Amino acid sequence: MMDAEIRDLRYHPYDGPRSLSSRAWTITLAGLNQARKSKWLKWLAGLTLGITSIYGVMLYMAMRAQDVKTKAGLGAMHFKHLDKLLQADRYVASAVIVTITTIGFFIALIVAGPAVSDDLRGGSFHFYFSRPVTKTDYILGKILPTTLVIAILALVPAILLGSMRIAMSPTIEPLRVPLMTAARALIVVAAGSLVMGVPAVALSALTERRGIARILWALFFLVVGAVVGIVAHATGNKQYMAMSIDGSIKAFSFGFMKVKQMTSSYWFTGLTAMAAYVAAGVGIVAWRVTRWQTKA
Repeated sequence: MMDAEIRDLRYHPYDGPRSLSSRAWTITLAGLNQARKSKWLKWLAGLTLGITSIYGVMLYMAMRAQDVKTKAGLGAMHFKHLDKLLQADRYVASAVIVTITTIGFFIALIVAGPAVSDDLRGGSFHFYFSRPVTKTDYILGKILPTTLVIAILALVPAILLGSMRIAMSPTIEPLRVPLMTAARALIVVAAGSLVMGVPAVALSALTERRGIARILWALFFLVVGAVVGIVAHATGNKQYMAMSIDGSIKAFSFGFMKVKQMTSSYWFTGLTAMAAYVAAGVGIVAWRVTRWQTKA
């Protein structure tokens, strides 16, 4: 009797040549396509338009009031105090920040929750790494979908209110002021979206269940924010408020956009905290991939 040949049909880690073209965008598109199927994103998009409309009305009223003062002959006085004109920037900054931290929280809950946890549960790591996919490809491909969805919605108030700010700018105000406001708003969108997306994806890498990943994200976002607020109140040091995820985004954004606010003077603390959250999140996802590769 002849012995039958047994072939190993399992996935094996890819050890062949890797092309220069990154596969990260392919993984990103798959994540975006999965996110697009969620019915909740339509509601969040509608809520974003509502937030933009509310702040748009407030911005319109502020700019109209400034225009009336300028036409009444008070322009020279206000030209010497351009910081008062910048109060209109508060509505642009606030609309963007609220969209990133509030709408972004729910987007991260929906999109980032299953990002890595589903791969862990379904054994998709075997599928990915039996192909010429690098660790960097995988990490970027998992982080970008959440970040991009948040950024796309946050661009709505940034672009609409930024354009409105430029169009309605009083003649006494140098054009560079509203142009800088619009440019800074876009930078805030990019930085804030990344800070909201990366930690949520990182928490997804800690469990095989998307439900637990979503609970971890909600607890981390809400509890850390509450604890930081309590510590800041107890010590009387407002700088602590710039250390939570949403607090760091607010402090950096208001400070960067030159808007006077309670924590705007601690914008560098907020920027440092934001960088720490992103670095830690990327590190956790990288650790998860390395751990799987070691076992494989």
